[in-house]
Amino acid sequence: METNTQRGEEGISPMTIGGKTYTDRSDAGAALIEACKSVKTTEPAKIGSYRGFDMLVSFSSLSKEITVDMKGSMTHSATLGDDGPGNITRINNAFDRIPQRLQSTEVSLQTLNTQVENAKIEMAKPFAFEQELADKTARLTELDTQLSLDGPAAVEVSPDVGEMAAKSDTVAAKGKPSVLDALKAGTERSRQMFDGKPSEEKSRGVSL
Repeated sequence: METNTQRGEEGISPMTIGGKTYTDRSDAGAALIEACKSVKTTEPAKIGSYRGFDMLVSFSSLSKEITVDMKGSMTHSATLGDDGPGNITRINNAFDRIPQRLQSTEVSLQTLNTQVENAKIEMAKPFAFEQELADKTARLTELDTQLSLDGPAAVEVSPDVGEMAAKSDTVAAKGKPSVLDALKAGTERSRQMFDGKPSEEKSRGVSL
């Protein structure tokens, strides 16, 4: 880019548009606007070159803006307006931001390299629960095999599980009365009611 940068008094390097080279800022700006008017597609279209970069313009139907891309090993963009000389300034500003973009890219690259090295260190560390995982996986495989061969009844229940189930049954039995006990209690209450109260037939002297 530096090789093709030869700014004159107008602050512009030779700009080629439509096969014609311009060294005057105003003339180049006017030619750039005329070239943009002929672009009717959203796809970038080449209109010339500047400072060793191809110039491609495109129209955004969403933002209603025209963008010029200076395409080399990287692409640098600028949004164009109605001011011809002002567009030249915008393009030059896009080039002037290249060192800043380069520095930002280098910082990002360095950060990524650091993250990769940290990931390699973490991957080299042994898994803290590797043995426990292996034991539980082996037990799961054993249970699955038993279920497949002998059915659910053949699976051996561990003492801890059996003891917890027994305690659960005991607590449930203590906290909830049986249906038989409830029926007995209801029958006894009914007997007491009828034994303590004469029937209407007896009070009227009717014998059964």
